[in-house]
Amino acid sequence: MRVCLGAAATGHWTWPGGERSAHFAPGAAGFIAHPCAIPQRLADLKRRIAENARVQDGEVPAEDPSDLLEEADRVLARIRRLIVAVNTTNAATRMADGTTVTEVLARREELGARARLLKEAAEHAGERMRRYGLSEIREVATLDVKELRDKADRLAAERRALDLQLRQLNWTTDLVVDA
Repeated sequence: MRVCLGAAATGHWTWPGGERSAHFAPGAAGFIAHPCAIPQRLADLKRRIAENARVQDGEVPAEDPSDLLEEADRVLARIRRLIVAVNTTNAATRMADGTTVTEVLARREELGARARLLKEAAEHAGERMRRYGLSEIREVATLDVKELRDKADRLAAERRALDLQLRQLNWTTDLVVDA
């Protein structure tokens, strides 16, 4: 079974509503037929539970909310098992230079955070202040905007290179699943 080790290791999922997520290869089968469908299934169950949790006195819900809660528990257990399997695989899988996928994922996240920090700093330092007269106090940048942007671009490029390596490794790595 092949899953996208790079994204999955962080334990993020694609939840309806746009929360941050991990993405799995569409061909992942066996352990869980379609991992990408699991978050949508959970969202559907939540909606159905909410719709059936209360009814007018004397009415019967369209679906038994207790059964829906049990099914949601099973879906959440599947998510946990998949995350454990992906994290186990990432810890056991080595890149060409000997580092684990887990280490590379941590580095990738670090590079992204550093690049965002530098871009934000460059934005703040590069803001043009409007002065309406010579009597207003003049502000000057205390950081070299070009240098910050160049460094952010280099970090982003390094992050993209790591991401490419992770994607390539994904297609040659089988998910470690405990029986």
